[in-house]
Amino acid sequence: MSGTLRIAVFHSVARYVLPAAICAFGERFPDVRVELVEPPVTAARTPNRHNSHLLLDT
Repeated sequence: MSGTLRIAVFHSVARYVLPAAICAFGERFPDVRVELVEPPVTAARTPNRHNSHLLLDT
């Protein structure tokens, strides 16, 4: 599997929750690039509108 996984994530989640998960994901899928983007507030209602595959919020 290869490509890009784009995750819309707010700063606090990205800083405290994601590092270990992204590390494990990278070991399992080394050819998949992970991009973190900070979503606008409206992204919680429409994550795909902002070209993200996943939206994480607290």
